[in-house]
This record gives sequence, C-alpha cells and structure tokens, in this order.
Amino acid sequence: MIRYFLKAGFRNTLRHGKYSLIGILSLSTGITILILTGLFAANEFSVDRFHRNASRIYKLSYGNSSFTPGPLSTTLRDNFPEINTATHVETHQLFAFSPVLNCNGQSFEIEGYYSADSSFLNVFDFEVLRGDVNTALSMPFSIVLTQSEARRIFNSRDPVGQTITWRIYRDFSFTVTAIVRDPPRNSSLRFNGLISESSLGKMGRHYHDDWGYTSYETYLLIDPAADPMQLERKLRGFLIDYYSTNLSTRPCYADASTHPLALHALRDVYFDADLTNDTTNGGNRLQLDILIAVSLIILLLCMINYINLSVAAATTRAREIGIQKACGSGRGLLTARYLTEAVLISIIAALLGLIASLAILPGFSRFMNIDPSLKISPPLLLIMLPGAILLGVLAGIYPALVMSSRNIIASLKNQSSPRHRGLSLRWVLIIFQFSVSMVMIAGTLTINKQLVFIRNKDLGITSENVIYLKLPFQIMRANPEVFRDRIMELSDVKKVGFSSTVFGEIENLNSQEVEGRTVNFATIWTDPEFVDLYGIKLVKGRLFSRDLPSDRNTTALLNESAVREFNVEDPFRISLRVPGGEARVVGIVRDFHFRSLHSSIGPMAIIYLPSQAGYVNIRMSGSDLRNALEKIEEIWTDLAPGFPFNYKFLETGLESRYRNDERMGQAILYFSVVAMIIAVLGILGISAFSLEKRIKEAGIHKVFGAKSRDLQVLFNRNFLPALGASFAIACPVTWYFMHKWLEGFAYRTGIGIWIYLLSGFIAALITLSAAAWQSRNYARRNPVDALRYE
Repeated sequence: MIRYFLKAGFRNTLRHGKYSLIGILSLSTGITILILTGLFAANEFSVDRFHRNASRIYKLSYGNSSFTPGPLSTTLRDNFPEINTATHVETHQLFAFSPVLNCNGQSFEIEGYYSADSSFLNVFDFEVLRGDVNTALSMPFSIVLTQSEARRIFNSRDPVGQTITWRIYRDFSFTVTAIVRDPPRNSSLRFNGLISESSLGKMGRHYHDDWGYTSYETYLLIDPAADPMQLERKLRGFLIDYYSTNLSTRPCYADASTHPLALHALRDVYFDADLTNDTTNGGNRLQLDILIAVSLIILLLCMINYINLSVAAATTRAREIGIQKACGSGRGLLTARYLTEAVLISIIAALLGLIASLAILPGFSRFMNIDPSLKISPPLLLIMLPGAILLGVLAGIYPALVMSSRNIIASLKNQSSPRHRGLSLRWVLIIFQFSVSMVMIAGTLTINKQLVFIRNKDLGITSENVIYLKLPFQIMRANPEVFRDRIMELSDVKKVGFSSTVFGEIENLNSQEVEGRTVNFATIWTDPEFVDLYGIKLVKGRLFSRDLPSDRNTTALLNESAVREFNVEDPFRISLRVPGGEARVVGIVRDFHFRSLHSSIGPMAIIYLPSQAGYVNIRMSGSDLRNALEKIEEIWTDLAPGFPFNYKFLETGLESRYRNDERMGQAILYFSVVAMIIAVLGILGISAFSLEKRIKEAGIHKVFGAKSRDLQVLFNRNFLPALGASFAIACPVTWYFMHKWLEGFAYRTGIGIWIYLLSGFIAALITLSAAAWQSRNYARRNPVDALRYE
C-alpha cells in the first residue's frame, strides 16, 4: 500500500509540475532559513557551555558591575568551603603604554591578552596542547599563547620554552610555558595570550591587593552541593563585615554595602544585559528571539502556500477523487494517500533545503560573525527526516481532509461542494501572509530609520577628522609634549589632546560618598587640550588651565548629569578621589554622549590627570589626510621605534558600537524579501488555479466587448479587500514589536505613519503586479479558444 501511495504521489507531483514546484520551492526556502537560524541560535545558546564545570562556574558582580577588586577572589576562596577555587582576569593594566612583543628582532602588535592567576586554566577548560596546565601560570614572567598566536610569532618552531620580550617602558623577558587551542567562537572569554598575574607586580605598580581598584573579572567554581542563592547571601554579609573590620579607614570602606555582591551563572552571563563593565556579555537575546520568530513565521508562510495550492488543486482533481471513491476507496484511505503526497513533497523540500543550507552556510557564518567552521551536526541530520514527515503532515492534513470529504456524485460531476469553506480559509491564510509581509517591511524601514537617526544624532562633541592612537611608554613617559609640539607643526594638524581612554569606550565606574549617598560616575583623565579638541561646552565655572600649575592632578569637570546625580547645593565644593589624592570641581560642562545611544547620558567626571593618559587624540583639517598621516607616522617612528603606528578614526569606532544593530537590520531586510517572494509565489499559484476555472467566463466577457485591462481588474479585485484587512492587522503588530525593539535605545526615533503607509503600498504594489502579470496572458486569450476550453 505504501508503495502504491508513493508511486501515486510521484505521478501527481509530476502531473501538476508547476504547482508542485511552487510548493517545493516555498517549503525548501522555509526549511533553509530555519536550518540557518537554528544553527545560529544553537551557537549563541552554547556560549560557555563547553566547559566541563560550566554549571558550577559563577561570575561575581560588584553592584551591577563585573569589575571587582583584585583581592576579592582569594579572600572569598580562603573563607568559604563552598568555593572550590576562584580565579580572576584583568586586561586594562596589561595594555598601558601600548606594549608590543619582540621575538628575534621582530616586533608584533598585541591584542587580546589577559593577565590571569594560576587557577585560570583549572577553572576553565581551554585545551592545553603543550605544557603543564597546573604550572603554566604559576611563575612570574610566564606566558601562555594560543595555537594561532604561537604560529604568528614563531611560525613553525616549537614555542614552549622559548623567550619572548614584552616591550613597554623597559623590556621584560617572558618564557612560553604552554600552548592552548584557540578558544572556540562560542566562548565569551576570547584571548590570544595569557601572562601570569605575578608578573605584573614585578613590572610596575599593580593593583591585585588594592580593594579600592576595581578592574578584575572574578569567577568562582563552587561545590556541587552548594546552593548558589544561599552562598550569595553569605558572601554579601561577609564582605560588609570584612570591609567594616579591615577597611574602615579606607575611602572604599562603604563600597561593600553600596555595591552588593551578586552571583551570575556563567551560562547566563552572555545574555545578561544588566551587567555593566563586562567584557563577556555580548549576546542580544531580543534580537535572537526576533530572528527565531521570523524564521518560524517564514516556515509557516511556506506551509500556508502549500495548503492554499493544495486546496485550490482539489477543484481540478474532483473527477479523480470521485472515481477513487466509486472504486471503493474510503475517506481514511484517501486521506492517507494525499498525506503521503504532502510528506513526499516535504521530504524533497527538506533535501533541497539541506543542500541550500550547506551552500549558504559559509557566507551566513561570516555575515553573522560566528564560527566559520560551523557545520550541520549529525544530530540535526537525524531529526531532519522525522521533522520533514511532521512538516508534511501539518501542511497536508487540511488539504487531505478537504479532498477526501468530497461528495462522490458532486466529484464525478466536477462540482466543488466544499468550495465556500475552502475559499474562506484560503483567504484567511492569504491575509495572514500579506500581514506578515507588511510587518516585516515596516520593521525593516523602522530599523533603518533608527540607524539613520543614530548616524545623524548630535553627540555633543565634534568627532570629524579625529584619529586616536594608544601611546607607547617611550612617548608618554619620556615627554609627550615633544610629540605634541612636533605634530602641531604640521599644517594639517589642528589640535592634539591626551586621554586615558576614548569616546565609545568610557565604561569604568567610580564612586563617591556624598551626604551619605554613593554616587557612581564614569571618569576620564585628560589634559586641558582634550576638552577644546572635542568642542565640549562649558556651562558654569571654568576649564582646566595650563597657566595654573596647581590645576594639574587636582581639578575636575562634571557634566550636567553628574551635577543632578550628586544633588548638592554647591557642586564646586565636591572633591573626587583620584590616584594619589583628590580633585576639586572647577567647572560644569554640557552633557555629551560618551557611550553608545543604547544608554542614556550618565554622570561623568573629566579629571586633569595627564599622567594617566594612554591615548593621543589628533584633530586634522581633512584637506590632505594621507599626507598628514604619513608625516605623523614618521614622527611616531622617530620617537618610539619598534612600536607600530596603528591609528583609528573616532567616527569609525563610534559606528562600530551599532554593528549588531546593522546586522539585525540587514537580516530582517533579507527575511522580508524572502517573505515577499514566498507570498508572490503563493499569489501566482492561487491566481493560476482561479484563472483556470474562469477561462470560459473570460471568453464570454471578451465576446461582449470587454477589454483585456477590464478582465485583469475583474480577476484581481478580490485581492484589494485582503490587502486592506492585512494593513489593518499589520499596523498594531508592527507598532508593538518595533516599540519593544526601540526600547533598547535610550535615544530613539519614532515610528512615523509614513512607515505604515509605505509598507502597505510596497506589499500592495508587489501583490497586484504579480497577480496582474499572471492574469495578463489569460485576459489576452482568443475568446474562441477560451469558450472551447475544457
């Protein structure tokens, strides 16, 4: 019986080749998108889950910040038996003064290096290819390299035991103690090298034992029997007691109560948007959910296409059904036969979808910035067959029931008894398709409108023609003014300023006790020229002055948000903690955006502390950038030989903060195009079936003088009510979902009425054009041929 059903299914699929092709193409498109989105989602949800003890690893936050004090991990590990071990990593001190690596006289710029304590490789499962995992980071001046980093520096030589030079203000020799496999793309901890934490104390000032300096990301490996929530409560109380007992004379003594500790499961940190100052929470759960939902909706649209085409095809198979019933086939047997056809088409579509996914996967991986070696796993292949069968059953059950329920007499007379019911559902499904298409078009327009708004938003600073570079020690410690003076002699250089960080990367949070309250604020350390270079506007008081030697290291500017946050009668009486002392507020500046527009402008302090500067900011005229950059590079090479001249444009750096949003917009655009193509395929198929039934009607109209244009209007006017109903449904749905997406931006555009109107117009134009193209040939037929048509 199954063999008979399969042979009949193949025969009918070939007989209705055009319509079967539309159904197969629709389903295979939906399956392709579902496979690709599923692979992307699986990759995102698998972040950090490859560690053997992932369920027992927790990240500590200090308040809502992932930056914690250096001594915290050791103190907690020594006082809580529930903590098996603890580790922390730090990146900020490591890159002070733009270090480079030197090996055999060749310099290598470094990026993605952590300092880590000796427990790091015991907590996390990064595969050690060479060396001893237990001792690799235990000794000072030990360095661990990833496989690709070792190849970059040593080529084909064995690096373990080799010496490499870390160049900053002086040279430090490190011994390569281990090689680890490159962290997988689904690791939130991504590094190229690790140096032992004990090295930093011997290289200069180190904050690993300073409770007031928070720049470490701390991880705990807790005992399997420990209750994380109970442990979190105990940690919180312990830290408050510890600060009160041991740090009561330190400015940071109140931080334990104002910055309560919290535990965050490692497996959840990637999507934890509430954590600030975190280098690992790069996931966007909302965008991922949207992509998954859109891919499922597109698959549903494909199923709707198949259902509509199958129900429409029932009118052309009426006699076939009647003959089968007359020969004894019952409703159950007919249902099984037509379900077999649907499953057969679904399996063919799944095979095509799999082939298409394999072809598209490399480009898709690059576009979504995921592991380029990502492959379709054997478990996915195993579930594809039952998945295809289930999809075929879901898509084919209603058409099978419609066809098998036909009355035997009406079928033999080629009458369409269930026509009204099938037609009603068909138009409901078409309205759904149109609504989804309009929502996706409107979503694409809204996302692009927000991105344009971001690009054109006044940030409160002047960022055009500004480059920035990390300063090597030779320039910063020797005499930065020499570098400034020499490049200021260039005609294309307008201003030069030094700073501890750059716009778009100002994330460090400091805290200050004010009238019994703790105020958190961002800090940047600069020289006086920095404020002028970026056009930061003074509101009250004065700016820094080089003519007042007493200003250096002792003065600060607050933005308007900081003044509101401090909420004191006279902000000029505030003194802020700075390394080595305090800085009094001398001026108030207008608010400006120093983070991405996802966040509102927060309180910020600009402190005149050029000794902490690690970047140089250079504004150029823009008339001859290439020539200016070449001359700056010559001066750089002369003052800091062996340190690469790698500059970045500030505007490019600011735009990179919205790369994920742009990727989201492009993905929704592509999905919208696919949704419209699927809808058009469905329209073409439905129109063809409808027109086949109305050929005689067209001939009669033409005999009585109807023009081809009149017939096209007659055939296609039924789509207008469906488009109107779809527009009414799409508007509130678009408003809801786009409003939720825009909530991720503190500064956002509105959803203008023109977006709804344009999305409706685009959908209507495409729909009516497709229907008109299909009906054109039928409307132009010779009426004699139409009236003789059977």
